[in-house]
Amino acid sequence: MQMKRVLLGLATLLVIFAVSAKAQTWRQVGPPGGTVISLAADPNNIESLYLGTADGHVFASSDEGAHWQLLSRIGTGQDDVITHVIVDPRDAQRLYASTWTLYSGGGGVCRSDDGGHTWNIIGLAHETVRALAQAPTDPKLLLAGALSGVYRSSDEGATWERITPANHSDLRNFDSVAFDPKDTNVIYAGTYHLPWKTTNGGKDWFPVVKGMIDDSDVMSIIVDPANVESVHATACSGIYHSMNGGQQWVKYQGIPSVFRRTQLIRMDPTNASILYAGTTSGLWKTVNEKDFKRVTPGDWIINALIIDQKNPQKIIIGTEREGVQISTDGGASFTSANNGFQHQHISDVALDREHPERALVVLTFDNNAFLATKDGGNSWTTLGPGLKRTELRHVYAAPTGWWAALTNGGWMMYDDAAHKWLRAGLYVLDTTSAPAAKTAKGKKGVAPKAAAPKKAVPQLTAFLVMAWRSAAMPGTRRRPAAYSSPRTLVRRGSQPARIR
Repeated sequence: MQMKRVLLGLATLLVIFAVSAKAQTWRQVGPPGGTVISLAADPNNIESLYLGTADGHVFASSDEGAHWQLLSRIGTGQDDVITHVIVDPRDAQRLYASTWTLYSGGGGVCRSDDGGHTWNIIGLAHETVRALAQAPTDPKLLLAGALSGVYRSSDEGATWERITPANHSDLRNFDSVAFDPKDTNVIYAGTYHLPWKTTNGGKDWFPVVKGMIDDSDVMSIIVDPANVESVHATACSGIYHSMNGGQQWVKYQGIPSVFRRTQLIRMDPTNASILYAGTTSGLWKTVNEKDFKRVTPGDWIINALIIDQKNPQKIIIGTEREGVQISTDGGASFTSANNGFQHQHISDVALDREHPERALVVLTFDNNAFLATKDGGNSWTTLGPGLKRTELRHVYAAPTGWWAALTNGGWMMYDDAAHKWLRAGLYVLDTTSAPAAKTAKGKKGVAPKAAAPKKAVPQLTAFLVMAWRSAAMPGTRRRPAAYSSPRTLVRRGSQPARIR
């Protein structure tokens, strides 16, 4: 239910501008970015891009990522994870998408015939579909990898057939599928366990595991169009390369083991030695298939990647939190490309009613979850350390800065000068006990001295946060009668005490 409340809550912060008592205008102010699960480009027009999110939204760009526009939502709930989007090379208006759901029981393969504005499920309804591929030599052929098996359609998704045995102990839980670029009967499929291959369209399957660490979740597979014997696979255990169609794998050693969970790999279309590997610890690059170098911050989670086929120096990546990032120099530098893509999930908001251009939002991420704006959302700054989202009950705005109530009691205040959260205003009972009573030595019948009564220390019971209310005349404000300074603590049975 908590996840449902978050997804049903604020996806982006909206600032309200009152035009009149009866009419209001809303505009989107961020924070920019969000989680990108999938990216796709029109094979005939790199300017046309599509983006899929973790809650069913589909965005489009007509200028290669410079601007984004929300097109539609797939699914009836708010939990459809769009794992892949494909643009049909014969018709740019026809799109395919694979999905799975978090809790609503949806999922399947969907198709749009109007450029992503509307979608219909065309197969594998209620299946968890984590992989989707279209045959390069025959676009009518589609492959879908689901938890229950691999499925194929030979009529653009109108009908589907399972091409893996039902209830097979190993041929299940598929995370990746790939066609041989020259022979549609040759198919590779990666499971949560290891990769498999068929050479006769799915009639027979055999494992291709030699050289790969056992129990590797194979997340992506690509086949070199110029040399179909050259196959790359990425897994939770790293990156593997085979020069004989998967019969033998060799593990790349360039990425340290702590960063080796690799979700995808892409090849430079003009140079097979240049590879980009998207990991849960940033994007890595090699120019010699041996020496990998990280080219993004280490805390970026790379979910999707597109290389401009006509200009391989241009790379577009989709990340877990930073949204879309674009490089025009082969990964040497990246620029945010989230204009129109403001899709952060927000769990809490604090608005300064005295200075409405100030706002604080709490994202649903565990790290760097606190973002603030001082200019009405034109720019956002990540606040410093000291407070974890999981410790938070609620955030507040006050003239003295940002305040946070903690789930385990107490308060924290953000110190702009120190750039961190500091504890403040917590009172506890005095647990110091009086010294133990002594018995008079050598004197019979003398009772022990009674213990001194414990000094009562009042506990913190309330914190009055600044609240303003509009006066009768528009454009004026006055303090409510019950207003107390936001630096005042109210204690039971005592006068207010200042926070030191």
